[in-house]
Amino acid sequence: MTRNSMLAPRLIILSVLSLALLSTVTAHAADDFVPVRGSGVGETEELAVKGAYYFIFNKALVHVAGNEAEGAVGKKFRKGFERDFDGFRKKYFSPDTDHTCTISGSGKHTCQVRGTFKLAALNFDLRKAVKSTERKLSNKLVFFLAATKPDDEQGEFLRDKLEGEFARDGHRIVAGRKARKLIKEKKVDFGLAIQKIEFTPFEYNKYDQRMSGAVTVRFRLTDLKGGESLAVVPTAVSTEIPGTSKAVLRTEIVNVLSEMAAAEIARRVTESVLTFQHEGKDAAAAEDREDAGEELYLVRLVGLTKRDRKDIRAVRKLLRNLFHDSRPKTAPGESDGTQITLAFSTAEEVLHDDIVDEFYAINEDRDDFGAEYIGGNEFTLYYKPKGASASKSPPKQVPAKAGPKPAITAPIKEEREDP
Repeated sequence: MTRNSMLAPRLIILSVLSLALLSTVTAHAADDFVPVRGSGVGETEELAVKGAYYFIFNKALVHVAGNEAEGAVGKKFRKGFERDFDGFRKKYFSPDTDHTCTISGSGKHTCQVRGTFKLAALNFDLRKAVKSTERKLSNKLVFFLAATKPDDEQGEFLRDKLEGEFARDGHRIVAGRKARKLIKEKKVDFGLAIQKIEFTPFEYNKYDQRMSGAVTVRFRLTDLKGGESLAVVPTAVSTEIPGTSKAVLRTEIVNVLSEMAAAEIARRVTESVLTFQHEGKDAAAAEDREDAGEELYLVRLVGLTKRDRKDIRAVRKLLRNLFHDSRPKTAPGESDGTQITLAFSTAEEVLHDDIVDEFYAINEDRDDFGAEYIGGNEFTLYYKPKGASASKSPPKQVPAKAGPKPAITAPIKEEREDP
């Protein structure tokens, strides 16, 4: 049997498990505890077990959080998982959850986890995680909520849920005459127009004794002060709930769908507003630099991570000593797991070759260090990552003509000044 023929069934099994988990979470979305299973593969049994657990967790997170699972909220859960796996497992999986493992001829470990997932715990923590982001907007922004007159009581109920969602999250909601007055006085920041609310016909499965349904809400978010449309997107959510009485289930499913849609709209609005604010700050910072006659520079510290505080601090200190009007800061959007990027602005003349010499001077005890000016107001410093084997020296530094100013793709994080 060839290696590929051995791998093919495993891939098929993993795909089936993935689909099985997703359908299970969907079917039990209204339950607090969900039966789950999933697999993981790794070089060691520990890595395979952890992979299986996070596979299950991430599938549930994607189902309940949508795009948030790939953003800041998802990263926050992942950090918690990596920091304290045992605590994470106890928090989101019931005590009956266990795993079995096998080892292949190639030495790879495959582990399968079966048990019960605590969906209520995830929903509670997801709510807290989203609110921690939304607090950046609380008590600072005013929203004007405008909604087309609902065609029925279901639409009216969802609109009320949405108003309550924004109010609970700390946003100020205005409407009617008061809103029109505040808009004229330019005291309203954003307009949220609910354009259409569509509930699908609810279906009851008498064999499974479950009612299913969905709702789609179309809304438009607008910056009222600038007249710019920030988001025009439909939000669709669906669920199933168990029960025997169709009349009771119809009322309950409207309530569940309305809460889910309101929470999803609130998340999307928050994400759009935060992005809009960050882009505005970046544009304003660029204008301020131009007015002050300053240039923006990036210094990429290749091979360093955020744990290498001593080396990062040494470069920041050097830049402040060389350019007294600069305030070097970490640029998160330009940094990743293989490098840290510092950004600084200065109105002083920057002599590229001299700066490279200064970088070498503070690293003269390193045989594996290199530095060069690559053009475009960018310097690259090469450090040997800890535990890595010796690598070739970087290319010899050659002076290059300054190119266009580098763009910062995310707001620069303020850092404490060194004494």
